[in-house]
Amino acid sequence: MTIIARDPVQQRLLDKRRLGYMWRRHIQCCSAGPLVYVRNLKCGSTFFWNNFTRTWGWSEIAWENIDWKHQRVFGHIMDPLRRRVKGIAEYLHMTDFAHDFENNQKFQNFVLGIPSLDIHSSSYHDQFGNLAWHIDWIPVHGHDNTSVITLTEKLLSHWGLETLDRWNYGWTHNSTKEKKHTEDVINQLVSVSFQSETISWYFHNDIQLWNTVNKKFNAAATRWPEISWLDQPTTTP
Repeated sequence: MTIIARDPVQQRLLDKRRLGYMWRRHIQCCSAGPLVYVRNLKCGSTFFWNNFTRTWGWSEIAWENIDWKHQRVFGHIMDPLRRRVKGIAEYLHMTDFAHDFENNQKFQNFVLGIPSLDIHSSSYHDQFGNLAWHIDWIPVHGHDNTSVITLTEKLLSHWGLETLDRWNYGWTHNSTKEKKHTEDVINQLVSVSFQSETISWYFHNDIQLWNTVNKKFNAAATRWPEISWLDQPTTTP
């Protein structure tokens, strides 16, 4: 059944989501043994991607070549609306528009009225489709960097891969002071204005996913099967 959106903007977003398979081949993935790591930007991906591929020599694999029946796919995730703020700030600094944004109300209204500027702020479902519900997500929002690394080590160990504390912390990618300031500006603007219907609609599935992951993920447990949200009973769309 083909879904028709109520307005042209939502229809374009639906069309983009349907055709997502055409550009998911650009999602960066790497594998070792039974594991596949999918890179999810703004969620610690610079650190983990470079450690997996450069420090430990994991092999890059195309998204379309993942064996979802026999490989365990994992990645890192945060609140989608928080990620949108960080992603917008990233885009503004990449394109040298941060100063204009911070000092021009019309430009602010224009930017914040757009659901996604690029892949840094796009919907998880635009990127991964409904397979987002089959990824062993590790939340980064609500956990400090050390805890996220420890949780990742527990997943790796459960699937037979030991890190032996060989993380290269030189790959840590911290936000600049200027970028954090832009994030603060965006957060202030978002907090005093409502999310548009289109933005709420665009991230609706992502918010459901995030809430489910966050509710079922048990960071206090010791063994990965008890930690993982994916190994707990759940309902997927």
